[in-house]
Amino acid sequence: MPAAILGTQSACESSDDCDSEYACNLLDVTSYCQRPPVGQGQECLTSEDCATGEATYCETMIARQCLVQGCDVGTCFEGWECCDLTSLGFEDTLCVPEGQCPV
Repeated sequence: MPAAILGTQSACESSDDCDSEYACNLLDVTSYCQRPPVGQGQECLTSEDCATGEATYCETMIARQCLVQGCDVGTCFEGWECCDLTSLGFEDTLCVPEGQCPV
């Protein structure tokens, strides 16, 4: 397990090897069980409600939850996908629950 990565557990081959809230991150040279981003999915009214976590953007139109922004394809936590919202006038990408990207 990379010591510099916070919120991790032991090495893994799949998410079945991790505790219930953790997922196996296979993107690094050494795989490891990684916790979800702090605050991801937390209810919010403004981005100030999300400021203390890693999911710092408050989506206020539909789900009203804190989301991780600035993702790339394949970098969101398991069960989430990177959604490019630039065609809708949004200047960044967001990790959204799989299947819920509106574009």
